[in-house]
Amino acid sequence: GARGRRGKTGGSSSTLRCSRIGGLVYKDICFKSTRLSRNRDSVPSDCKPWQPKKVWNEADWWTLANLFKNENKITSHIDREVDGGRCDNFQAIMSFSENGETSKVWVNKKTFSFNPTAE
Repeated sequence: GARGRRGKTGGSSSTLRCSRIGGLVYKDICFKSTRLSRNRDSVPSDCKPWQPKKVWNEADWWTLANLFKNENKITSHIDREVDGGRCDNFQAIMSFSENGETSKVWVNKKTFSFNPTAE
């Protein structure tokens, strides 16, 4: 049949907007990663840090960690000793180490409900 009329132009999707800045969407939130070399925040350019108030669990952490891991260098085990934990004194919602037998994990308590260490 004949081609129909062109529809209205809508806004771009949040996933498309997120991908344009190099981010990835998880649960309708755009995340962007950066490498840390010190124990302080390192905000990616053109980003505004925000910690969503959620009650995400360890499964959510693993999903995000696997989205942002560096070339399969994350292990499948969390170091449950004293290095890592839950905090609220950083802008990042999470961080983790790579290249070891276990990953040292830090999560922001505003977003995550689980404690990655035994303490």
